[in-house]
Amino acid sequence: MIGISESAAMAEPLLFLPNDCDDPMKLDLLSTVEREALVKIRDWVADFPTRKVVKFGRTEAICPFVEPAIQRETMHFALAQLAAPNNIGAIDGELRRFARIFNELEPMEMPAAMTKTVVAIFPETTGQLLLDATDASRDLKGDMLESGILVGEFFPTCPFASTFDPKLFALRSPVPMYVLRSFIETDWRFIAQVERWRGIYRERFGEPPRDLQHLGTLRGRVLAKLGKLRKRFG
Repeated sequence: MIGISESAAMAEPLLFLPNDCDDPMKLDLLSTVEREALVKIRDWVADFPTRKVVKFGRTEAICPFVEPAIQRETMHFALAQLAAPNNIGAIDGELRRFARIFNELEPMEMPAAMTKTVVAIFPETTGQLLLDATDASRDLKGDMLESGILVGEFFPTCPFASTFDPKLFALRSPVPMYVLRSFIETDWRFIAQVERWRGIYRERFGEPPRDLQHLGTLRGRVLAKLGKLRKRFG
């Protein structure tokens, strides 16, 4: 489970609301690299994920959580504090620390907590190491799910396309980062490929929504792809 790691002994990271990223006094507390990364990510988050696209026949934002989180001031930005930015153990400890901070932030209860978000920026860490740290072969991502947090990996060369459009690479942020948000029932599509993650989901929510259940089996994924091909080519 998520607990206080060794990295928690360090000073707590500063949390920035989107408007804080324009405050010279607060920015002065950061290094040049940190300031540039923070502003770049704030601007990207406010723009790209809010763009409208067609998803499964309806038009909505690439990420429908972003705009409400900004409006309700439940989105927080923070810079990772790592002595060894490309050490997987250090990344593990820092992400667990961000998970603890996330769970201490308001709002605590659903549905208000659905928009609570921590954008944890790792400007000097490679994208591949972000993926390695949360790989299914390690405990970190599952531990975070058990704590009620879904974590996503974003970096400039992220190879994963959106679940609704194979041509849209929505996880390609300009600076490497993790995004932590509340784990919710519709997240089955993001965790269905891993047995432990499926078990955590079922303990929390029960069986997934009927229209998402196929994502948990190879047969279901194949049938879903065949269905899309039939629709496309008639």
